[in-house]
Amino acid sequence: MVGWPSEAGNSLKAADSAIKAKEWDRALQILNVIADHDAAAKFFGKIAEHFETTGEYEQAEKYYIDAGRAKDALEMYNKAARWADAYKLAAEFLGADQTHEMYLQKAEELEQSGRLKEAEQLYISFGEPAKAIAMYKEANRTDEMMKNTSRTSLVNNPNPETQK
Repeated sequence: MVGWPSEAGNSLKAADSAIKAKEWDRALQILNVIADHDAAAKFFGKIAEHFETTGEYEQAEKYYIDAGRAKDALEMYNKAARWADAYKLAAEFLGADQTHEMYLQKAEELEQSGRLKEAEQLYISFGEPAKAIAMYKEANRTDEMMKNTSRTSLVNNPNPETQK
C-alpha cells in the first residue's frame, strides 16, 4: 500500500494519490471527510469518470453531480442510450419544458435514423406513447404498434374488466 499523505494531514493530496493509484474506495473515504466541498469537487469528477467507464452509471451520476457536472452525467446517459435516466436527470436540472422539447427532438432523430426501438423507449419515457404508436404505424410495424397500443390501454385503464 502507498504511504498516504493524509498521515501528514493533507487530505486533498491523499485523495489525489488514491485516485492516481486507482484506489477508488480509499479516495471516497478521504473525500467524504473533507469539509471543503469545492476543493473535493474535481476529485469527484475523476471518480465519476471511473464509474462511467466501468458501466456503474448510477454511481457515476452521483459523483458527476457532486462535482457540479450534471451535464456530463446527462451526456453519459445519452451515450449509453439510457433514455429514461437521461430524461429524469434532465428534468431535474433543466426543467420540464426544456427537457421535453430536447428529448422529443432526440426521439424524432432516432426515428428518422431507423432506431425505432430506442425512439419508442424515449417517447414512452416522457409520456408520449401515442407518438411511438404513430411511428410504428407509419413504418408498417403492426406488431410493435399493437404492443404499444395495448400497453397504453393498460396504463390508461388498468382494470381489464372495464375493457370489455
